[in-house]
Amino acid sequence: MKKSLIALAVLGTFAGAAAAQSTATLYGKIDVGYGVSNNGAYELGGPHESKFQQFGNANSTSRWGLKGSEDLGNGLKAYFNLEQGFNPESGADKGGFDRAAFVGIAGNFGAIQAGRQTHVINNVLGQFDLSGSPNVTSALGNAGISAISQNANGGGLGTYSRVSSAIAYVSPNFSGFSFQGAVVLKNDDIFGLDGVATGVTDIWGNPRLIENKTIYTVGAQYNYGGFTIGAAYESKPADVPGVDISASWGIGAKYDFGSFVVSGGYFDNHFKSDGKGFYLGVKAPIGAFTVGAQIAYNTKAYNGTETNYVWFPNASTSSWDLYSYSGDREVKPLAWELFAYYNLSKRTQLYLQYGGINNDAEEYQGASRKYSANFGLIHNF
Repeated sequence: MKKSLIALAVLGTFAGAAAAQSTATLYGKIDVGYGVSNNGAYELGGPHESKFQQFGNANSTSRWGLKGSEDLGNGLKAYFNLEQGFNPESGADKGGFDRAAFVGIAGNFGAIQAGRQTHVINNVLGQFDLSGSPNVTSALGNAGISAISQNANGGGLGTYSRVSSAIAYVSPNFSGFSFQGAVVLKNDDIFGLDGVATGVTDIWGNPRLIENKTIYTVGAQYNYGGFTIGAAYESKPADVPGVDISASWGIGAKYDFGSFVVSGGYFDNHFKSDGKGFYLGVKAPIGAFTVGAQIAYNTKAYNGTETNYVWFPNASTSSWDLYSYSGDREVKPLAWELFAYYNLSKRTQLYLQYGGINNDAEEYQGASRKYSANFGLIHNF
């Protein structure tokens, strides 16, 4: 039975709406991996240990989704996408359609869509992360350049890959050039901190609170032959008393030489304390294999006049943990990764990956190096 028919059967409660669809497709992927990770974090109250374990979603987040469209005539179509992540270790979901929940209209003018969706910065700059942004070993994610890292779901106070309450426009392709923009309404509590006291008070002694702002973001890219370049900009997302926040922006480029691809770029974060990130990567197809390497460097600088935040991947939960610091401390993460993928078919893939970071670690994490190595299987349906 075709997946489109399965999708309609699964959504029996939506049968009336689904019947009007010209297409409706059930899709997804499952990623299960195993490996070892070393985490030195005793300064933060955590253990320093290495152990072999299962990594649910070690490479990419397991998910299932529904997407469909309806021909409205006159060159117009309506479309939707619902997508939910889950943990294959336990089968537990991530909570609702956490990855996508939007509806849109497309035509010769481009497309307009509203709801929870991938952020413009990630749409434009994510393509320059050649490894596909593995959840655990990503050099860009481990260095804190997580707006570019495609799987950094909520990966940092200044960087995130998906937004709610968003209205986005995507242009048609004009001979290789395209652009997009979005408005993210302030009721999307991206940080999960709206209204939280910061410890800073006004002149009357009243606590000052974090306040979300409506976000405006734009991005553009140009493709010519094997060359692609893209840039994106995002306005200030919130007022956080005591923390220096500004707009963020990034630029990236890659070139496909046929036998290998080279990619690199730069990202300037919202938070002064999160610094500026540089990255460079290369990958090469060799038969059914694809192998590659990436390196990323983030000039993080902490001082005693502001509270500083940094996100690091928690290998045991395949998620991200937020640490905050104040005081005179300078941290400049240098992260690297090696990766190899082997295609068993068009829908099934084996992977092997290694990631490490030297993050002034003896002072910062209580270890000279943090690493993770894992292997696994991905099946798409």
